Amino acid sequence: NIIQENNASTEGIQFNDHPTGIVGISLDDVNEPSFLIRENSAWDYISANANAIGLAQTADALIFATLSQRTAHNFESFQQINRAVPASAPRFLDLNLRPPYTDKLVIFRSLQIADYAKFNQKEWETISSEYGVGSKRDFMEKCGLKGMVITKGPNGSSLYLDDGSHIPEGAAKISTEKGDLVGVGDAFWACFIHHVLKKTDWQQALKSANRYAGWVASRKGSIPDLEPGILTSVT
Repeated sequence: NIIQENNASTEGIQFNDHPTGIVGISLDDVNEPSFLIRENSAWDYISANANAIGLAQTADALIFATLSQRTAHNFESFQQINRAVPASAPRFLDLNLRPPYTDKLVIFRSLQIADYAKFNQKEWETISSEYGVGSKRDFMEKCGLKGMVITKGPNGSSLYLDDGSHIPEGAAKISTEKGDLVGVGDAFWACFIHHVLKKTDWQQALKSANRYAGWVASRKGSIPDLEPGILTSVT
C-alpha cells in the first residue's frame, strides 16, 4: 500500500506461503534497539525467478544486506540476481550484523561484491577486528570498495573513499523523546543512495542522509508517515 500510494512499481514484490516476517524489538535506556527476528519467514524465501532476473537486468543499482542472506536459499538467490545486474550498476551493501546471523562467508562475499558499504560504529569495530586491518583504507583496498560509510549516532557519520578522502558530517539536532532509533540506519542509507545515484556532492549527500535519519528518529517506528516537504527539505 505504501509503495502504491507513492506511485512506485510493485512489480518486484513476491508472495509465498510462509508467514510475514515479525521482529521483536526492545529498547535500552538510550532507545537503542535490539532485535529478535523470527525465522522461516516469507523474506527467507526470495526467488531468483524470471521476473526477478528480468528486473535485475535493467537495474540502475543493487541494494542488498547481509541479514537477508541468512538462509542458504536466499544466499544462492542473491548470487543469481547479482550476476544479472549490469556490471555498470553500483552495488550498495548494508552490513547489518544481527547475531546469530553473522555468517563469515556471507559477510566476505557481500563485501567482495559491494562498491559501497555502510556500517554503524560497533559493526565497523567488529569487522575491522575480524579482518585484522590497520586502517579503513587498507580495509577498502582488501575488499575492493569504492567507498564506505560509518554511522555514529549522535556523532554524525563519516564517508571514506578509495582515494584516501575522509568526509565527516555532524548529526542533525533532533529530539528522540517522542521517537526511537528503529529504522534510522535504513533511512540514512536510502537517502544517501538516492543522492549518490543523482550524483550529488558527497558532503551534501551525507548531510541530507543525516537530516533525514534524524527526522525518522524523532518519530515512532521505522516508516513514519511523511510530512509534506520533508524529502525536498533534505535535498
